[in-house]
Amino acid sequence: HVRGGRAGLAAGIAACLTVPAISILPALLRTWRRPGALAVLVFVTGAVVTIEVAGTGVIRSFLETAGQTAGTYAYAVTNYAVLGRAAGAGANFTAVIGTTAFLAVVSWIRGEEPDDAFAAFAVLGLLVSPLVWSQQLALILVPAAVLFSRLVGGASSLPLALWATLMLLLSLPDGSAAWFSQLLPIRFPGGVLPVVSVGLVVLWGWVVGGGSGGAALKWNPST
Repeated sequence: HVRGGRAGLAAGIAACLTVPAISILPALLRTWRRPGALAVLVFVTGAVVTIEVAGTGVIRSFLETAGQTAGTYAYAVTNYAVLGRAAGAGANFTAVIGTTAFLAVVSWIRGEEPDDAFAAFAVLGLLVSPLVWSQQLALILVPAAVLFSRLVGGASSLPLALWATLMLLLSLPDGSAAWFSQLLPIRFPGGVLPVVSVGLVVLWGWVVGGGSGGAALKWNPST
């Protein structure tokens, strides 16, 4: 919270390394503009350097490859993408873009505090990514911690039990997740929606709809 330069640099590098992490950029811009601008600058610089080294066709090639790969794995039970899975399976493109925009606006409005914004946009990045493999689910660590901090001081232990159940669901190995998905067949463009994908949707809804984390998260950056 007090190291804006490091935060901006880390966010920019993360956005260069994996597509779902690009959603961290608007999270920083929402609540901490100077580090957010630095993160965007790092990301854009990385893109420009890549174009200079690999040529101007690299961006088009990347987008084409992403689209083809999303289509290839749209029906894979270990692909935990939601909107990307729907798009790859041939869902209405306008509906996918409209849903993405709606989720982004809601995340922006609800992300009044840095932790809240990061939590909402980190999960959103997974929801809209063309592909999501199990190793990328490590990005939910911070959203899970933010949600836990909201619940730990509550009068009832039921929310914590539900939180633990959701985290267990999101931590299932691919084989177990596939087995549970067959037990709870939720129809979706791209076949049966994996149970882990359902967990991501629930996590996003809980993060943006559960209110602020209270005094522990009420932090105002000085820059």
